[in-house]
Order: sequence, then structure tokens, then C-alpha cells
Amino acid sequence: MKNQPARVCDLCFKELQKHSKLCPDELCSPSKNGSPVNHKSPSNALSTVLHSIPSGRKQKKIPAALKEVSANTEDSSMSGYLYRSKGNKKPWKHLWFVIKNKVLYTYAASEDVAALESQPLLGFTVAKVRDENAESRVFHLLHKNTLFYIFKADDIHSTEKWIEAFQEATIL
Repeated sequence: MKNQPARVCDLCFKELQKHSKLCPDELCSPSKNGSPVNHKSPSNALSTVLHSIPSGRKQKKIPAALKEVSANTEDSSMSGYLYRSKGNKKPWKHLWFVIKNKVLYTYAASEDVAALESQPLLGFTVAKVRDENAESRVFHLLHKNTLFYIFKADDIHSTEKWIEAFQEATIL
């Protein structure tokens, strides 16, 4: 079946014809070695066509505010990995956080260019969770004395730095 129209669906074939500078006769007529005549890169042409055909899935629109700050921005107050839970019985998620201009940006990884979410921190309070057994690495982000998020850092030193950064971001 080499070099026969049956290799691609009709829609792809029409798209290939549109994208190709060759006429349909030249596109379909094989050379001595069986490849299309005068076509420099058939795989690139096919790839271009396949990527231009809608897949049926809608592309997720990312709000502009989430693209303003990349995960590895240099002029942030604080950035790094923390564990976050949305409640006492909710699972912990390991995420990358950036505090910049009194806004908390959340990313899946430190290489991401668009945030998953952003949360202005003005009006929030931060409270370290006291553990009677040892120094705690856990702190709460509260809004009007209601638990908003629970954070956990990797070590006590990081916990203190994060609490300080959150406290600076929550006041004018």
C-alpha cells in the first residue's frame, strides 16, 4: 500500500494537498524508489497536517493573571516546594509556591510557566501549628479565622522562612 491514498484518511489527504506546494498528481506519483516525487520531507508535511487537525478536545484557556509570574521568577519574596492540604482529612500535595507582590502562586513544578492558581494574601493570617512532641513543620493559612490551607515544609528552618514570607505578604 506504499504511496497510495489509502495511507491517510480523506480529511488528512485533503489537508496534505493544501499544505503541499505540489499538485495532487505529483503528490501521488511515486518515483523510482517509491517515495513521492519532489517532496523533501513527507513526514514533516504529514506531522504538520496532523497537528493542524482539531483533536476534538478543547484547549484549556489559561487566564492571563496565571501567566504573569513564572514558577522560577527571580524577584519573588519566597519560592519553593511545600506540601499543601485543603483540610484536616484531605491528602497532602507536593507543589511549588511563589509569593510575589503579596500574591501566592501555586505551580505543579518549579519549571512551570503558568500557575495553577493565584491567591491574594492581604487579609489572611498565618499560624504555626504547635506540636508538643517536637518542633512543628506545619502552619495554617487562615481567612477570618477560618482554615483556608494547611502547609508543611521539609524542615524547621524552611517553615520559619515561609511563615515570615506569608506574614509580610498578608499586611499592607
